[in-house]
Amino acid sequence: MNLRLILITSAVALLAGAFNAGAQYKPGHRPDSTEIEGGTALLCGGEAPANDAASGASSRPDAVSGASRRPDAVSGASYQAAPEEHKILSKLAKAASRLSLGGYGEATYTRNFYSQHFNRYKSPEDHADDPSHGTFDLPHVVIFIGYDFGKGWSMQSEIEFEHGGAESAVEVEADESGEYEQEIERGGEVAIEQFYIQKSFFPWLNVRGGELVIPIGETNAHHMPTEFFTVYRPEGEDSILPCTWHQVGISVWGRLPQWGYEVLVTSGLDSERFGNDSFVHDGATSPYEFKIANNYALALRIDNYSVKGLRLSASGYYGRSFDNTLKSHTSSTYDDCHGDLWIGT
Repeated sequence: MNLRLILITSAVALLAGAFNAGAQYKPGHRPDSTEIEGGTALLCGGEAPANDAASGASSRPDAVSGASRRPDAVSGASYQAAPEEHKILSKLAKAASRLSLGGYGEATYTRNFYSQHFNRYKSPEDHADDPSHGTFDLPHVVIFIGYDFGKGWSMQSEIEFEHGGAESAVEVEADESGEYEQEIERGGEVAIEQFYIQKSFFPWLNVRGGELVIPIGETNAHHMPTEFFTVYRPEGEDSILPCTWHQVGISVWGRLPQWGYEVLVTSGLDSERFGNDSFVHDGATSPYEFKIANNYALALRIDNYSVKGLRLSASGYYGRSFDNTLKSHTSSTYDDCHGDLWIGT
C-alpha cells in the first residue's frame, strides 16, 4: 500500500512583485513606467497612483520635472520621486521579472510486504517470510532557479534534497555484518541535478551546456512526480540505470509540432562500479569530487507527439566505459581490452 502527497510551487519574478505593487502581476508580464511609479510610492512610504478615498488627495505630475507627487499617508506631505529613482527601480523591476523560482516536494507513506533487511540480497532465503513494515519518507524536495538573460540566453538549475537530505545519523552497514555506525551524512543527499546555460536560436534549435539530465529511458527525461503513475519511480529503470542520471555535457535539442529530439555528448560511465545487483546503476557515480572523462559517450532521444495525450519515445546510448578511472593497471593483461556500453530503450 502506497500513498503520496505532492506539493508543487512556482513563483516568477517575486522581486518584480515588490516593485510593481501598484499593478496586478502576471507571469511573463513586463511592467511599464506607470506601474513602476506605483511601486516607488509604496517603497517610499506613499501610496499607489490612485485617488485617496480618505483624504481626497490624488497623485499628479510635477509641472516642472514631470516627476509624480504623492501625499504621505501619515503627514500628508507631498513626496517627489526623482527621475533617477524611477530609472533605477525600472531596471531592477525588469531584471527581477526575468527571475523564475519553483519547485516540488513528495511526502510518502508505504506499507511494504517484503523484506528490507540489509542482507536480503545476500541471503534471500532467510528473509522471504519477513513481516511487513511501514515507512514515511521525503523522496524528493526540489528547488528550481532560472534566469532569462535575453536574446535567447538563459540559465536553469535544479537543486534536489533526497530522503530528507544529509545529516548526522546512525546507519546499518550490510558489508560490515549489520554493524551500527555513526555517519556524518544520512542515506539521503543534496545534489545539483541540473545547472546549465542555454542559447535558443529557434524552437527547433537550442544548445545547452553544463550539468544535464541524460535523456535515456522514460524516467530520466521525465522524472517529475506527476510524470509517472507509481508512488516511487519505476523500479526497473531506477534499479538498473542511473536515476536521475545527470552528468556534465553539451546538448543540442529542439521541438517541432509533432516531434522532439536531443543529442548529448558527455563523459563515459565507470565500469569499475558496474555490478551483478544493479547493472550500470552506479556507473555515473564517482569517488572523487569530479567525474573522470578519459572516455566519452553519446546519447540520443527522439519523441513523437502525433497522438494527443500520448508520447512515443526512443532513446539510445553509446560510450566507452572500460578504463575510465584514475587507477593504473599493474598487469599488461588489459592493455588491449576495450569495453563499450550500448543502451537502447
